[in-house]
Amino acid sequence: MAQAIQHPLSLVYALIQAACPVALLAGDLAAADRAVTMLLGLSDQHTMLGWNVWDRCYQAVLLAKQGDFAIAARLLRAALGDLAKARLRH
Repeated sequence: MAQAIQHPLSLVYALIQAACPVALLAGDLAAADRAVTMLLGLSDQHTMLGWNVWDRCYQAVLLAKQGDFAIAARLLRAALGDLAKARLRH
């Protein structure tokens, strides 16, 4: 629905709350890759600064499931560090 009505924030929310975690938990790495790629594109295209921590975290989980643990760990550490910094400012 969110994609059909072309509402970026609704689509980002659907990807964060459903598509990414469900695909990752189900082990469907191809679907997870598509969802994470779409999420990365939307958050970059629409400058969704508070939301881009999610896409980097999901990207890290996907990389870990693909066996790239070193890059996944660095990406996840950076994303969570940015989240902590953002919470301190508010």
